[in-house]
Amino acid sequence: MERLCGLIKLGCMTSSFSSSLPSDASISRAHWDSDAGRYVAEHEDYLGDFYWCPERWTETELGLLTGSVGESGVAGGAEHAGGAGGAGHAGGAGGAGHAGGAGGAGHAEITSADCYDSEAGKSTISRKGTSSLVGKRVLEIGAGTAPCSRWVAEQGAFVVAQDISGEMLRRARTELRTAATDDDGCQATVVDAAGTGTGTGTGTGTGTGTGTGTGTGTGTGGVLQLVQSDAMHLPFADNTFDVVFSSFGAFPFIGDLPGALAEAKRVLKPGGRCVIASNHPMAWCFLDDPGAHGLVAQVPYFEKVYEEFGEDNPTPPSDDPVINAAARTYAEYHHTVGDWVRAHAQAKLQLVDVIEPEWKPGTPTWGQWSELRGQIFPGTAIFVSQG
Repeated sequence: MERLCGLIKLGCMTSSFSSSLPSDASISRAHWDSDAGRYVAEHEDYLGDFYWCPERWTETELGLLTGSVGESGVAGGAEHAGGAGGAGHAGGAGGAGHAGGAGGAGHAEITSADCYDSEAGKSTISRKGTSSLVGKRVLEIGAGTAPCSRWVAEQGAFVVAQDISGEMLRRARTELRTAATDDDGCQATVVDAAGTGTGTGTGTGTGTGTGTGTGTGTGTGGVLQLVQSDAMHLPFADNTFDVVFSSFGAFPFIGDLPGALAEAKRVLKPGGRCVIASNHPMAWCFLDDPGAHGLVAQVPYFEKVYEEFGEDNPTPPSDDPVINAAARTYAEYHHTVGDWVRAHAQAKLQLVDVIEPEWKPGTPTWGQWSELRGQIFPGTAIFVSQG
């Protein structure tokens, strides 16, 4: 049977890292592992919903993953296709009633040491709407602590939250942990929606066996899997996902934008949807200041990268100033409008829209994003494309 991904187990996480990481990946991993605590503490209110951007437009408002703003969706517990219920696969001691709630969509088997299955007892996760995401395979690149992925799972989708930082994913796992654990203390869920039987039962458990029946059933949520990997080397087969998206994750920290988009395109099914939110290219020219100083263009638009080195850090990596001067500890890249357009074309992603979210009155300041700046120029660009 086809597997969604074949991954190397790394403690409680899964990983596709080689022994020698590319420079950007190595730097990003070290930075976000060390900075995760501060980031989460400072932006706790932002991490409670699926926000596309600091302007705080949500997926509920924009409907970019499906192209269907305002869709009423399916009420919780309604009949839905494969995998969203997930519980029919308890296996082993299961009876005829376990055929329901899982099959129909023909999704590949997902086996992981780090899955969140909302059918398995996490009461705060339930399917809320957006019926067109039910049973879909969705990948978030650069998910961080995975608030966006969690929201998508609530809609009944199979979701993989990818990030380079093990510490970010550890915090996500803490939030999502269920009662089901394997021998390593990690969550273990097996979902197999490739059976051919029929049934109408409603499963409620999880287990390590695989059911063989599929059919109609009821359920309250989707499945969320956490995967640690480099975004330039995604550990998934070609044509795996119906939707690939990123909300300010990974892409600003990768110099090879065409390569990163080509990798996203590789794992996207033909005709699938790709949505990427990132810093608006023109915002690069302005200092990271939410006040009046942030309204004056001072940084060259065609500058390609902002870097920090060991000597810039409060806790430099070495006592040797020569080493610190050469040790790159942070890199954020500037991709111009032209860079984004060309990169989509090279990746054979058809760019269908670019959203420049306006600032909503009353939205709290977030770093350099503020009402003062937002009234004058956009801070975010969201690129919507089709594979």
